[in-house]
Amino acid sequence: MFPTSSKTNGRRIRFSKVSFLFHVSLKIDLYLGKPKKNVYNQYSREDLEKAIKGVKDGRETCLGASKSFGIPRKTLSDHVAGRSSLYRRAGRARNIPATVENAVVDTVIAAARAGFPLTKRQSLLKVGALVKSLGLKTQFKDAIPGKDYWQGTKKRRPDLVIRTPQICASNRLHVMTRTVINKYFDDLEKLLNELDLAQKSSQIWNCDETGLQFSPDASKVIAQKGARSVVARCSPSNESVTTLVCINAAGTTGTAMPPLCVVKGKTTRAVQSSATHDAPEGTVWTQQANAWMNGDIGVQWFTKVFIKNCGEARPQLLILDSHHSHEVLEMLELAEKERIHILALPPHTTHKLQPLDRVVFKPMKTAYKRHCTEFLAANPDKTINKLTWPGLLRQTWAATMRQEPLQTCFCATGIYPLDRTKIPESAYLLSGAMRSIAVTQSEDCSMNTGQEQEQEQQVEKDVE
Repeated sequence: MFPTSSKTNGRRIRFSKVSFLFHVSLKIDLYLGKPKKNVYNQYSREDLEKAIKGVKDGRETCLGASKSFGIPRKTLSDHVAGRSSLYRRAGRARNIPATVENAVVDTVIAAARAGFPLTKRQSLLKVGALVKSLGLKTQFKDAIPGKDYWQGTKKRRPDLVIRTPQICASNRLHVMTRTVINKYFDDLEKLLNELDLAQKSSQIWNCDETGLQFSPDASKVIAQKGARSVVARCSPSNESVTTLVCINAAGTTGTAMPPLCVVKGKTTRAVQSSATHDAPEGTVWTQQANAWMNGDIGVQWFTKVFIKNCGEARPQLLILDSHHSHEVLEMLELAEKERIHILALPPHTTHKLQPLDRVVFKPMKTAYKRHCTEFLAANPDKTINKLTWPGLLRQTWAATMRQEPLQTCFCATGIYPLDRTKIPESAYLLSGAMRSIAVTQSEDCSMNTGQEQEQEQQVEKDVE
């Protein structure tokens, strides 16, 4: 019934009935579209160890142990004979040993944590230089790893990701020291205890301003894969509006004060030409030649917005940055009369200590970009200007000033509840590294100066 042989190029090949049935069933599975089963490594390491031990002790043969534990006989015989290692990984051998690769990845992650992140190309070049220095034989082109190695490294080390770094000025990095931050938290703790505000979150406030442009970066849109460029409309004006935001540590819905918007203009006509009725309820409008904050506008915000919306409970604590518009004498005198205590954050530390900077402003600008992109796509005949911008601000305000982000921003900066450990140790690493570099440079400079002085003295002796 079953064929027992076949001719191939004049040679007769014999096969059994079982082999014939296997090939027929395989062809049927392929025809029906059944997925091919992975028959590789269908046994545990414990079973393999037991089988090897049984064969070496003489209790079983290779064939018997392979049947008992479900291990291929060739695999078992290779392990017994020492031709294969028990801890050998699947696939071809690595180009770089695991210990070396893990050491490189740990170093790259530590450098990013310290404030000196590397790009993907820089890290691959570092690996290539290490390969050359160690004399490792690899398949890398020009001894530099490529895309395949990078993808494999990401699979082996899932904690390694590509992130867009937050740009931070050098002066901010110099100031972020433990001494400065500890002094700030000491002053904050002392103030909260003196005012008995440690458990009164609704009386702790933070204010800061941010700029919203008429032509922000477009939000991501859907396009065909492989498209070389995707074009989106934007406003022809680069004008921006400064928006002053103030929230408290209670974090409940409605605790954000109405914003103060500063439009560009020298007279009140700049405000009158805006659709102020479309803005969030209670918004206060004013103008300035460059749409910037200044001392007069700071006093105007304090009297028209803060005092009217902070409530009757006293005392109150207002935390703000040390911008010149926030430290006007008139504003400080008004605060003292109203029993409102003002605490200024240390200069150049707001990227870590300012609640609005840490949590609120980024999602606020993301939501603003999304609303602007959707507005321009839905209204081809309109642009973003003083007539349409207030409505976009209203949508952005409703999407951002929600309970969840407002509750987390004061906690993330260690203000409420008071916890200075919320500032991670990694925040101080770069300042320490930069100070060490500065000390080394100063020592080298002093050594060079000393050598120059010795050379000058020697020249004077030779002249004499």
